[in-house]
Amino acid sequence: MIYELKQPKEDDKGEETAVLIGTIAFYYAQNELQCGNSRVVITSRQAEILKLLAENQNQLVERDFILNEVWGDDSYSNSLALNVQITYLRR
Repeated sequence: MIYELKQPKEDDKGEETAVLIGTIAFYYAQNELQCGNSRVVITSRQAEILKLLAENQNQLVERDFILNEVWGDDSYSNSLALNVQITYLRR
């Protein structure tokens, strides 16, 4: 499945609205995803990962880059944790 990522927009009050990923709205400040009328709260790590992917739309994002930005190092245990977080985000 391919999603189009759009940059966050600001409303008239200067507040961030959402990054649109296909039919899903990503609210980074609230750690929330919305699809239709359903809202799901995600963890701060999941939000950081999704933010990195959205900021680098249409680009290859290296695994080591995500690990270093989110966890601070690219150790084996953090690599496994990234696998788990990506699995949760895909659901």
